[in-house]
Amino acid sequence: MDAIAVQVAYHSLPAAAVTDHALIRSSELFSNHYGVWGRNPFALEQGKRVRLSAKQLRKQFLFDAERCSIIQAEVANQLVGHAFVCHYHIPDTGQVSWITQLVVHSEYRGRGIGKRLCRMAWAVDRYYACGLVTSHPHAVRALEAATERACDRSLAISSAQALISHSGIPYVSQALVHFEGGKCLIDTQFFVDHSEVEAVLSGITHWRLGPLEEGKEFFAFTFAQSPKTSPVASQRK
Repeated sequence: MDAIAVQVAYHSLPAAAVTDHALIRSSELFSNHYGVWGRNPFALEQGKRVRLSAKQLRKQFLFDAERCSIIQAEVANQLVGHAFVCHYHIPDTGQVSWITQLVVHSEYRGRGIGKRLCRMAWAVDRYYACGLVTSHPHAVRALEAATERACDRSLAISSAQALISHSGIPYVSQALVHFEGGKCLIDTQFFVDHSEVEAVLSGITHWRLGPLEEGKEFFAFTFAQSPKTSPVASQRK
């Protein structure tokens, strides 16, 4: 689709208000526009689309009625993007916004929708941190552009245990983080195909999270105490 101007409507819903119909739409968006399986040890068919049902989305991403929510982006009543979010507090540290899933329809990428979804998840600068776990560099760039801060590997290292343990997010609760050799990864055992990641990374300057490894995702967080940056010069998701 040509990058012509479109009117995008954004809506935020707490977990308790998310209907089964809304999750069916999110399931279709994810299953058709997220990615495909790569080589993996789980007998999942390589090249087949990664899919999540509405029931799985509710269980994995709306697991807490008070802390979880979804932000939706629509064009003419068509769902073109969503962000599942978990807000929580770390004692003696501050509030955290963790974007547990970010997806933008393939025909609507490059329009700033991912950035806007991340900005709405970040909510306010007084939050201690905002982050996501992802296999795609464009999602990291959307986060950095939204928060006007670069991902801070040093703060991620010192805060990782608290960020994970206080989140209550099911799919990261037992995952190990890897910071050796300049990396900033978390082992989620998510074997999505990485074929385009290297090409994307080769065109990105000032990348701070290291290379991606199979079965792992980038552990990407920005922090309010970090200095604000100029808008990130990269493709927008």
